[in-house]
Amino acid sequence: MLGAAIADPARRAQARALCLEVFASDHDALSAALSDIETTGRKDNDPNGGVGALLFGNGLQALVGHRAAHALWRQGRRDLALALKVQFARAFNHDIHPAVPMGRRLWLDHGLGFVAGSTGLIEDDVSIWHGVTLGTDLKDLGPTRHPRLRRGCTIGAGAILLGDIDIGENAVVAAGAVVTKSVPANATVAGVPARERVRSATSFSGI
Repeated sequence: MLGAAIADPARRAQARALCLEVFASDHDALSAALSDIETTGRKDNDPNGGVGALLFGNGLQALVGHRAAHALWRQGRRDLALALKVQFARAFNHDIHPAVPMGRRLWLDHGLGFVAGSTGLIEDDVSIWHGVTLGTDLKDLGPTRHPRLRRGCTIGAGAILLGDIDIGENAVVAAGAVVTKSVPANATVAGVPARERVRSATSFSGI
């Protein structure tokens, strides 16, 4: 399924073989991918559940592809991880560095335009819309120069998060916000630059 999105037949076969190898041997990667499939099927309210989401969901396919690339990265097969990342980036229009560790039960809605830099972190139960950037502010080029998304936070479409910052547990970053400072747990931020706002009772109540 993932390989089918790659146009070149030889590269498609190589990507498919790598993914099959990874998920057959790395039970953590497979378990995490299955948790994403179940979560996406439920949150998308797909009538075919996780199967429909996996077949037709660009964001979920991007997540599963990253699971394979990240497993290769952890195994020290970094050239292969980067090569696989490049193929999936072209196929699904995103750029997730294979070094980025991700928790379980993630929801990457649409996935188009999502960028995640190499020193970032995404914890469990995070929801991310399309067009989100987790980048560096070019001021701090150290080993933790990209944002960390803590458990249960939500990042709206087109949000730009830059630098060595934390988005706290269950925090919400509104669509289009530009965030350059850490966000406390359970807070909501919006605007350019992002500032804390009062969260309404119905904000993101469906996810």
